[in-house]
Amino acid sequence: MIRFSKNIKEAITRYVHGSSSVDELQALGEWLSSSDENKDKFRKLSIEAGDELLKENAPEVDACWQNFYAQYLVEEKKPARKMWLTLQRVAAIFVIALTAGIVGWYQFSFNKTSEYESFLAKDVENVEDTRLIFEDGQDFAIADSHSDIEIAADGKSVAVNEQERIDKGEANQTDSEKLTQLIVPYGKTSKLVLADGTNVWLNAGSRLIFPMSFKKKNREVYLEGEAFFDVTHNEKQPFVVKTSDMHFRVLGTCFNINSFSKNNKVEAVLVKGSLQVENKAFIDKKQVVLVPGQKSEFVKSEERLTVHEVNTKYYTSWKEGYLLMKKRSLSEVVSKLENYYNLKVVMDEGISDDAISISGKLVLSKNIEKVFGALCDLSDLKYYTEGEKIYLKEAK
Repeated sequence: MIRFSKNIKEAITRYVHGSSSVDELQALGEWLSSSDENKDKFRKLSIEAGDELLKENAPEVDACWQNFYAQYLVEEKKPARKMWLTLQRVAAIFVIALTAGIVGWYQFSFNKTSEYESFLAKDVENVEDTRLIFEDGQDFAIADSHSDIEIAADGKSVAVNEQERIDKGEANQTDSEKLTQLIVPYGKTSKLVLADGTNVWLNAGSRLIFPMSFKKKNREVYLEGEAFFDVTHNEKQPFVVKTSDMHFRVLGTCFNINSFSKNNKVEAVLVKGSLQVENKAFIDKKQVVLVPGQKSEFVKSEERLTVHEVNTKYYTSWKEGYLLMKKRSLSEVVSKLENYYNLKVVMDEGISDDAISISGKLVLSKNIEKVFGALCDLSDLKYYTEGEKIYLKEAK
């Protein structure tokens, strides 16, 4: 029998993370079945190694063990050797089954994001008007550069720009939980009031997937792009924002999330309240809780999560119609303008992005020439237009 007197913690960690070999699984099963003390130690270390994934499943684990002992540890008149080999095999099978259960539970709970990703019906880059798409196939186009959309508290109707009303009829509970998608194309913005009263400002090139009303344990939405949330407080029903890489959990607070798929970073800035931030990973999951005035930054390529003290106005001013900047790189500012106005900016090869930092206030006027004129004043550059593109070059 393989002994784990010194390496049991590492063995259980590998088991929980799904990296155990077949031989190690069998040896672990043998160790588990040898004593109640080992079984208790296994539960404790599994919970630690799996970031408490087993806590909610403790009753199921106990039931499995009771069933196991009821079937294989009753008084049976089998030769000792044969009985022990049977026990080894069954224990190994139990470990494998339990591993599969843990992985399955994890995929169901944390990777439930795929439910939203499968609903990404349209590409933001190919959409000209703001679109409100319901799960039953209804698709409404909103031509305005900025739209105000409000979901009724009962989830049965939608008001658009305080004029047009979309009646969803007598929706039952199942219908009200069906997902709705709001797509805001480049060059436009939108403000959305969810059924619980939560306000969401969506920046250009973004989308939000949400239910018409919140009937489940958590109020869950899925974001792709950038949005500012002012969440209605409800301690009995936490509000969860999911992205392709991160989860953000709150009770009631104001925060901004920047999660464009084309960027290597996911940022969250907390204005007030508290915000739990965690990356979407099973192995080496990282988690922080932000306090007001802090920004979390998750670098996708490095799976690195850091926290910084910031002036939140620099990250939330876009929803008020301007960019407030302090030592921002030219490429970062240009990227925001490209999204906001749905245009392409070409920078001259002689421009050094590292040498230019921009500070000041840039009003996001409908007059693009004024905006780029102001940008050039802040960066000592010149611009000119050619076709549908804007070119930046050195002033000298």
